[in-house]
Amino acid sequence: MSDHLDELGGELDRVLRSATMAASQLGENVARRIANRRQNVASQARQVFIERRDQARSLYLPLMYGNAADRATPEQLQQATQAANAWAGRDPEAARAAAHFQDRIPTPVTGASTGAQPSPALNTAPVSVMSLEQAVDLAQQHAPDYYTQHESHRREQNVEQLVADWTHWQAEGQLPQESVRDEWARFIGRHDEVEQASIAGGPKGRRDALERVWAMSGTLTEEEAITLASEHAPAYYSRHEADALAVDVDTEQLRADWTHWREHGELPLVSRQEEWAAYAGRQREFNTDQWDNDADRAAALQQVWDEGRDERGLLEIVDHLDRMDDAGMHDVAAKLDSELAGNVDQLRSLTDDIDQFHLDRAAARDTYAPLLDPAAFNAADQATVLAAWQQAAGWAGQDPAAQAAAEQLDQQFRTRWGASPMDYLLDNLGDQAANLTEDRRAAQAADVAADRAEADELRGTAEEILGTPHTAAEHEDADQRLERADDLDSAAAAAQNAAPYNRADEADLYAPGVTDQARQARIESAAGFSRSTDDMLARHANDGAQRAHSAPAKATMNRGRSTEHDLGR
Repeated sequence: MSDHLDELGGELDRVLRSATMAASQLGENVARRIANRRQNVASQARQVFIERRDQARSLYLPLMYGNAADRATPEQLQQATQAANAWAGRDPEAARAAAHFQDRIPTPVTGASTGAQPSPALNTAPVSVMSLEQAVDLAQQHAPDYYTQHESHRREQNVEQLVADWTHWQAEGQLPQESVRDEWARFIGRHDEVEQASIAGGPKGRRDALERVWAMSGTLTEEEAITLASEHAPAYYSRHEADALAVDVDTEQLRADWTHWREHGELPLVSRQEEWAAYAGRQREFNTDQWDNDADRAAALQQVWDEGRDERGLLEIVDHLDRMDDAGMHDVAAKLDSELAGNVDQLRSLTDDIDQFHLDRAAARDTYAPLLDPAAFNAADQATVLAAWQQAAGWAGQDPAAQAAAEQLDQQFRTRWGASPMDYLLDNLGDQAANLTEDRRAAQAADVAADRAEADELRGTAEEILGTPHTAAEHEDADQRLERADDLDSAAAAAQNAAPYNRADEADLYAPGVTDQARQARIESAAGFSRSTDDMLARHANDGAQRAHSAPAKATMNRGRSTEHDLGR
């Protein structure tokens, strides 16, 4: 019986701890580990590496998909190839791009620039005197693959347009937009559609048709967007995952994100910031209907983005190293890790902690978030609401959304049951302590009675032996029985005279009779234990029925509950 009660006491202690501390302690431990180890990793070096890698990707990734390479000028292809080749040894994406471009790049044009500025060779003749031959020569050197105005079968049909195109290119560094779109429509076999629109709607109809054909070729399907996201999304991006797709059924934002990625080599900044806020558990804060001013929302997103820089850097560099390993670049990955003054095992340990932290927070959110809906709250029983409030309160120190949820659930609990969830829990735990104390005292009395009964039996047997003729061995056994009886009497007397467990002893937490779990509960409880055990037991015994009727929040705490039932709540 005593061992069983010890287990119950330990369980009560566990309940007290978990009610308010477990989740927040987890968050604090993770935050402390990150803070302690951050000084041992080269955060700035990793950040520079990621930024330069992404700059290079913005040059070559846009030319990797669809017809983008066909639209590109030789200079753009040359620039993309140089960036891919420079990073091919340190980035699997760049290695794949370098192989993709290998057979597409023409022999570089002498004097052609690979930068953003037009080639100096373009200024060899004044615009006013450009000849057909000069226009053809420029087109042969710099036209994208789909541009065929300068080829022999079309050249004589519209000399003026060809010269005008390359005069514009010489002055502005790019071909006229309408000519580019017209050539693209021819290349993909949709020029008849443009001509029909021109007949029906004049110049405006023609321009609209050209824009429509140009844009249609760049639109991603849902399947294409999901595939790209699965292969290239950062660790914190989740719009392509099943849970997100179940909410955003039209996938418009997902397709927009990855269309932008395909065209620019990176996701839109605002999408990355929104996904980071969601990963950090702050998605609810940035629902657009909660903001009157877009600039304020953008500033708040930027702040969350900046605050997460180090954590995000850890996630991205570990993901990059893992992709290098998957691509067979093990030696280079190890060298890169050394260059960044990090330790890949340590980094992975940190990211594992971060991932677990977010998983635990998501699990807590799954517990309390559904009850924020008034209908769901009203349909839930008291135990379910209490569990939800405990999860929200436990994470409040780490998650503003959890803090807001805890406050809302607290108010709803007060309105529905007439008491705060914390008061209910403390009162409920007090009743559990009362039941535990009663059972402990009953067990102690039973142990005392059993010891004394055994002592009386031993003493009676010994006295009978000593009062009659017996062997020396039997007399020795009788003496041992008397010694055992005296020990049992002493133990029973000590137990009977021991100071009772008193939870009101705040002056000296280490007074005789204060158990370890009582001491810990007093230290950790926000309210503390202010009544003596005897007063508490009397209140528990005499007022149970009255409390059940007067306070709905306490209706389940009647005197007849067993200790096991209490601890199982």
